Amino acid sequence: MKSTNDLKPIKDLPTIHVGVTEDGDDETLVLPNGKQINVKMPDLINDRGTQMKAKAFMKMCKDLGINQKFSRPKTPNDNPFIESLFSIVKGYPRYPGVFVDDIEAITYFTAFFDYYNNERYHGNIGFVTPLQRHSGLDKGVIAERKRKLSDARIARLKLNRQRLENTCLYNLNEVVCIERNGVID
Repeated sequence: MKSTNDLKPIKDLPTIHVGVTEDGDDETLVLPNGKQINVKMPDLINDRGTQMKAKAFMKMCKDLGINQKFSRPKTPNDNPFIESLFSIVKGYPRYPGVFVDDIEAITYFTAFFDYYNNERYHGNIGFVTPLQRHSGLDKGVIAERKRKLSDARIARLKLNRQRLENTCLYNLNEVVCIERNGVID
């Protein structure tokens, strides 16, 4: 198993590695600057699904010193942010579904969060990446989009007006051509 000292932080997010032993070395928080600090085991907040209420799982949590808390019954939106992120993670085409060990999971999620933060456009922040938003590049990207949209609208109006100048309306009895200056032939 890889040592916690070898873990790299994922961008600006702190990473928590919880091991299977109860000594302080397995309870480590890796900060974005690489500094590691020992932390108290986090509370595990989960839904009331059968897997989370199973006696074996509850015993494992107790043995590891993890305080298990449950969300309110019939309220899946208690934690919409993690539900949304998990939906995105599971919907990603390369999501393996099952990880053999924590090294495989860390490797996968490191690459995933790099994609998520640097390449994936987020609708709630104007269809820019979080990297663009945090570095201030989003204003330029959005302004450029608006400029291109305005240019496209002007070009489309110009094209439609040119078509209208040469439009002929066909009636059963006669053909009427419309000119741009309003004179009807």
